[in-house]
Amino acid sequence: MLRHNVRFTVLGPVRAWRDDREIDLGTPQSRTLLALLLAHGGQVVSLARIVDALWGAEPPRTAINAIHRNVGLLRRQIEPGLALRETGSWLIRSAGGYRIDAGPDSLDLLEFRHLVQQARDAAYGSAELFREALRLWEGACAEGIDPQARGDAVFTRLDQELFAVTREAADVALAHGDAGILVSAVERATERAPFDEPLHARLIRLLTATGQTAQALAVHQRLRTRLADDLGLSPGREVAAAHNAVFHPATSARATGLFTDLPLFAARSHHVRPRVDGLLDLIRDAVTTRVLAGTPAGSAEENTTLRAAMQDVLDVLAEAVVAPYPHPADSPRRIRKPISR
Repeated sequence: MLRHNVRFTVLGPVRAWRDDREIDLGTPQSRTLLALLLAHGGQVVSLARIVDALWGAEPPRTAINAIHRNVGLLRRQIEPGLALRETGSWLIRSAGGYRIDAGPDSLDLLEFRHLVQQARDAAYGSAELFREALRLWEGACAEGIDPQARGDAVFTRLDQELFAVTREAADVALAHGDAGILVSAVERATERAPFDEPLHARLIRLLTATGQTAQALAVHQRLRTRLADDLGLSPGREVAAAHNAVFHPATSARATGLFTDLPLFAARSHHVRPRVDGLLDLIRDAVTTRVLAGTPAGSAEENTTLRAAMQDVLDVLAEAVVAPYPHPADSPRRIRKPISR
């Protein structure tokens, strides 16, 4: 049987396409059933598990029949040419339940995991791969299905998987000097997890590393207010450390994306340090003065001067890393990124 070109999404609204045309997934119950199968990423979901997700503690006596009926309807929606009793090639009956027969090319969840693994395995360019993976998330997992079913543990775990990967991606971007690549993705994640302090701490660090001091302070203030008003709490140590780094952006190796324990850097540090220290003092004084004065957004001239000084720091440090290499092809790829405007 010819297998149609079908694409499923569960990282956001539950949707499906056949040959670039969106498929009508039928009733809310059939859409929820499909969401459950998609969220398990190809693993078998038992009938008992499906019953519990769809009806909770009081399922009707016809629950099993309703599941089989919904599967049949979904099969024919996905593959319109199926005869009444044909099973098709996507929704597979197996071991007392059902599973979706999909891969990274047909299910966004599996593509996300594939890209994340590629990012973890990559020597360079991993921040870009993490960004591509995080772009697949278009909202909360299985957004729009029945609220009772949406509370199922499988969907909660997938949301947590997103946040964990986002934190990991931010750490990689900060360590490799690629902070600008992940800012938007981390901002989106914090909107979905408004009380996730480790995630907000990373957003503050990313904004600081890209020169967006005012935005970093605004993120901290919003989180601080939200925690106080809604939970009666103050930000923890991780957020406090990130907030402190706004005022001392060059005190952390992660803030610059450089590794001071590299032998080639250590060998040249005595040539570079005096030039860097002077520039860092300029930056620190400018940032501290601006914040204490209550004017996080300086004049255009001040902003230009500050950006230029920060870029000079990166240029000097990049020279320290690149100069020992006789051939450009041998030099590290993680040198620097232009300061964001």
